[in-house]
Amino acid sequence: MKEATYRMSFTAGGLLVRELSTVAEIFIKKADWQSVEKQVTTTNHLQARTVASSTRIFREVKHRLAVLDQKEIRLLVTGDLEEKKAVAWLSVCRVYKIIRDFALEVINDRFQSYRRDIHFEDFDFLLNRKASFYPELDSLKDSTRLKLRQVTFKMLREVGIISESNKINTLILSDRLLAMVRKKDITELQLFPCLQQLSAGSMHE
Repeated sequence: MKEATYRMSFTAGGLLVRELSTVAEIFIKKADWQSVEKQVTTTNHLQARTVASSTRIFREVKHRLAVLDQKEIRLLVTGDLEEKKAVAWLSVCRVYKIIRDFALEVINDRFQSYRRDIHFEDFDFLLNRKASFYPELDSLKDSTRLKLRQVTFKMLREVGIISESNKINTLILSDRLLAMVRKKDITELQLFPCLQQLSAGSMHE
């Protein structure tokens, strides 16, 4: 069975932590996407310059929230900033396969082997390798490839996975976030270069 194709609509924006948290809070109260969209776009909760921009950002946020469960959505509202960033990163990796692949196949591999340097060329290499099997990647323009790389590295810095000098950081996930990840899908722990992942037996409990 062929894997899911790659979506590439993340070139606008970044991790969108504030926007996700804002919309999540409204969604928890209303639980109806039509009502949520109306409130968000008419009152400019997302602080966009135009209605069109607000609508575009809302649709992106909605896509990301749709892959989260109720506990994860609630953590976007009640959690501290680091927890919100981590949940936002989970949503990005679930929606955008190319980012998930980069996190698992490149960053996690480097982290596990104690190699902390990450380069723009690493993303280009992954994209080229995947393009051999997926026409939607092979047909990307150079300008789109560059934008995808820029936004991916921007989000990696926003969540704290890499530094400004493109070094992989070691994160420490909160106990409640760690419990959520382990209960839902323990393999997603590999999306984070975290201290708990290096702990003996953390992937087998």
